[in-house]
Order: sequence, then structure tokens, then C-alpha cells
Amino acid sequence: MKHSSPLFILLCSVIMCGCKEFLEPQSPSEFVPKDANALNEMLLGEAYPRATIGGINTFMGLLDDDVAAAPYQEPNSTIDANRYFAPFTWQSDVYVRMEAAGIQETNTNMYAQYYRFIKGCNAALDYVGDMSDTEENKNTVRAQAHALRAFFNLQLVNMYALPYNHNPQGLGIPIKRTSMIESTDIKRNTIAEVYEFILEDLLEAERLYLSLPDDRQWATDFRTNLPMVQLLLSRAYLYMENWAKASEYAAKVMANSHLRLLDLNTVPTTGDAQGVSDARIFMNYHSFDTSPETIWLYGKVTDMTMLLSDNSVDADGRAIHTFFRASDALLRTFDAKDLRRDRYVTVSWFKTQTEGGALDYMPQAFGKVNVVNSLTTSYDIHVQFWASDGTNTTFGRSLRLSEAYLNYVEAEVQLAIAEGGAHQTNALARLNELRAKRFAPADYSPVTITDNAQLLQFVKDERRRELCFEGHRWNDLRRWGMPEIKHVWYESATREREYTLRQGDPFYALPIPNQALDLNPSLEQNTLAVRE
Repeated sequence: MKHSSPLFILLCSVIMCGCKEFLEPQSPSEFVPKDANALNEMLLGEAYPRATIGGINTFMGLLDDDVAAAPYQEPNSTIDANRYFAPFTWQSDVYVRMEAAGIQETNTNMYAQYYRFIKGCNAALDYVGDMSDTEENKNTVRAQAHALRAFFNLQLVNMYALPYNHNPQGLGIPIKRTSMIESTDIKRNTIAEVYEFILEDLLEAERLYLSLPDDRQWATDFRTNLPMVQLLLSRAYLYMENWAKASEYAAKVMANSHLRLLDLNTVPTTGDAQGVSDARIFMNYHSFDTSPETIWLYGKVTDMTMLLSDNSVDADGRAIHTFFRASDALLRTFDAKDLRRDRYVTVSWFKTQTEGGALDYMPQAFGKVNVVNSLTTSYDIHVQFWASDGTNTTFGRSLRLSEAYLNYVEAEVQLAIAEGGAHQTNALARLNELRAKRFAPADYSPVTITDNAQLLQFVKDERRRELCFEGHRWNDLRRWGMPEIKHVWYESATREREYTLRQGDPFYALPIPNQALDLNPSLEQNTLAVRE
């Protein structure tokens, strides 16, 4: 990243001022940037979810059925367990409880953070037309701003509104098209309107990228790119159940010559670490250096794992293990020979009983990220170890090629159900192409399911295996009918309580934070769930 210029600093000060900053950005000042370089700097500073920025995920990993409570332990004396309890049991006052338990509002109010990013995108689009620069340079800025704005709106509408296929005319999120101050408070647009806006942005970003030279359509420089845009188009169309378009755009990503599937046979699980031989190691998959599947990087590692990986030592010397683990329901979906089980799921130094009753290292409810732990006498040698990705910047999430494969396969199976024809053959071909990289050659057998209903269920399970801990499971459950989920919370060593997220539960659309409601009285709160 380049050093910030005075031009960049002045522009950011114009953009970031104002009390209603995430819904009512300030209007452009009389100062206008001269060239695209200034706006590129501004985008990096104000619109990109960089590796140092949190508050866009925080507790989302605690909501779905891939996470379960770890065995009870006396909590760390400095920790209020409400920070975990509130999201894990889907409490309607989740923000109040978490903030009272010591989680800062900047982390719980994900709504605000996404709108701050949108503000940066809008400012770039508002200014770019007045710049004196080449059309190519201006289109580079426009392509990034449209791509980022679409990504943020897609994230927001899938957090704070019910799924598109439930009721497209239901309450979505407010659409912000400009950095100008609104003359009135902003109401929530419908879900359909939000998705239409997302598609407008993505299609415009695609058009702009296709007008640019190849080196501006793709570069491993952490900026948006053409396959990122096309993957998001595939995702949006999949969520809208436009199967033909979802398949079409996924196919474009799979055909991109810059990308290829990672063969998990090349990813080690043990190695030398800090003088210990055969230590358990885990690779960071969210990196251009380590994975040829990486399309775009975003987010902070601790933002994705903060509530899932709080290994610590209390004042009395007790080692505190994480409050959560990977659920048995998730682990059961992996075939015994599936390489993803040992490579995608990080394990703890703490041993716990497996379903069969044996002791084994506890599978944690996160994976695929850089993880750090010292190999000391206080811990067994089989701990998570930081595998450096060779860069100065480590991200917590990425868009990966494997999602394009799974979007394509699911869409093609749905088309096979509706139309027949060659769609089932297409789906099986791509499904097996992906799975061949997830097993040792001697252990791999192609999927040959011909019943479309059974194949669809297999594909859903395959999405769960391949995309675990990447933020997809919650959105998939939403669009697959918002099923019932049960979480068991251990209140003490002898007492546990089961909490239920009912089918179609209101919490499938997160409550809008009170800070947003206070700043914008026209916002309508989602229906709040009541837990027994």
C-alpha cells in the first residue's frame, strides 16, 4: 500500500466527518481530486475491508450448525461468558449482552462498518466523473467501487433481511447510491430492490473490467478483479434461484486461466516447528502465495475467529480452552479418507471425547486461517502452529475458485430437476473434478448418483464440507428453508440447557443495532425472537 498523500488525507477527512456517518455521509466539498491515483488511495483507505479492519464478522461463526459448545470449564476470571452465550443462543438483545460483557460496539455493530465501506465506494463514484484523467484510469476506479459496493450490500442483505426466496418484497436494507447527505431519513428498500441494485453494480463492474487490459482485470494485489465480480454474480443469482445465470457466471470463473484448484495432496499436516519434529501444522488458504484458488482477499483474521479461538491461561495458571468446537454434525459429513477433515479444521491442544468415546484433540470451530500458538511444555506438541503465507498481510477470508465449482454444480442439478437434458452430466463432471483434488488418488471414487434429489442433497453436503468456516453455511441454511437448529449451552459442570432456533425463526434476519435505529428513525426493526 502506498503512503497516504496530503490529498488522500484531506479527501478522507471530508468523507469521514459527520455524526450520521454510516447512513448520511457528507456531501463532496469544493476540493476535487485531480487523478485516479488519489481515488485509488481513497478506496484502499476507506472502502476495502483490509486485513487490519474488524467489525464485519465478529459473531457470525456462532450462529449455524457447524459449531457446538466445548466441554464445560470454569471461565477465565476476566471473561464474561455472555459474550459467547448471546450470539450462540440467538438472543434478540445480542448486542446489549455482548457489549455489557466487554465486546466493543465497533465489533458488534457490523451494520455500521459495512455502511462505512459503502460510503467510501459512493464517494469514489461521486468524484470520478470530475477527474482529469484517462478513461481507462477512471474506469479502473469505477470498477472497484461498483464491485465493492455490491459485495457490501450482498453481505448486509443476507445478515439483516430474510432470504430472497422467502419473500422478495420483504424488508431489505437501505440503499445508499451517493455520498451526498440525504434530505430525509432512509427507509429500508425491499429485498428485491436490493438484489436488483447489487446486480446493477456487478454487471457494471464486469462491463468496466472487460473494457480494461488483462493486467487490470486480474492481479494478485488484493484489489477487486474480474473473476471476483463474476463469482459474486454467480452467488447472487444462486441466492435468487436464477439457476441458469448462476451456472453461466460460475462457468466463467472456472474458465479463468489465472485460477486452478488446489490439490490437497500437496498440503502437509505435520512438519518441523520451533525445534519440534512432526508438529501439527495448518496452512493459511486465504493467500495468493499458498493457494492457486484464491480470487480475492478480505477481512481480519481475529474478526473471523475472535470468539472461537480464545485459548488463554487464567491467573491461577489454568489453561483455558476455547468455548466452542466443530460440531459432530459437520464432522460426520466427511468421508474417512477425505483430506479436508485434517486440513480445513484446526485442532486444539485440548483433548476431548469423540463420538466413539476415544480421546482426541478437539476440532475447533474455525480453520483455513493463519493460527498462532507456542510449542511449550504447557501444551502438547500437537497444537496449531502459524504457517507463514510469505506476505506482510494476512487476511481472514477469501473468495475461492471452489465456490464457483459448487455454485455451478448446485445450479446445474436444479436445472436438471427442472429441465432434464445434459445438466446432470455437467454437474457430475464438475463435482468430480473438484473432489478428485480432495482425496488421495488411491482413495478417490467418482460420484455417480443419478437421482437428482439425492444428488442435490449430496451437493449441499459437499458445500458444507468444502466451504466450512468461510461464512457460507449460515447463508446456505437461510436459502435452504431456514431449518431448525439446536445449540446446547453448558451452564455449569453438571447443568446444560438446550436452545432452539426454530424453523423460519426471526433471528435468521439479525436485529438491526440500536445505534442504527437511533440515527435513522425511519428504519424499521426486524421481528425479534423470544427465547424460552
